[in-house]
Amino acid sequence: MAKFAECDAVHLVVGELASDTVPVGAFQYFGIRPGKSPLGLHYKCPCGCGDVGTLRFRHASDSRPSWEWDGNVDMPTLKPSINHRHVENGVLTDEHWHGYLTAGKFVSV
Repeated sequence: MAKFAECDAVHLVVGELASDTVPVGAFQYFGIRPGKSPLGLHYKCPCGCGDVGTLRFRHASDSRPSWEWDGNVDMPTLKPSINHRHVENGVLTDEHWHGYLTAGKFVSV
């Protein structure tokens, strides 16, 4: 599992997260609808491996795994922790990166 102390979460408004020019810790909201909160966010794995993950925000009717979002668009906090798992050759691996997104920073545990 990759280790690091912390990195800034960077709100990427336009662009492709998988691009090599996008910084580690970049994120984009998805499911943005006029007058409503986004459905979640895509993020570039904070360890620097280049993986892109998806986190759905918790909604009352959602029974799938989801995260509580504090509503801060630029420096978000999500709960609970994020356990990013890597896919290799179509197989989900064990824990790859584990940490928190707190006040706009990805922090390893």
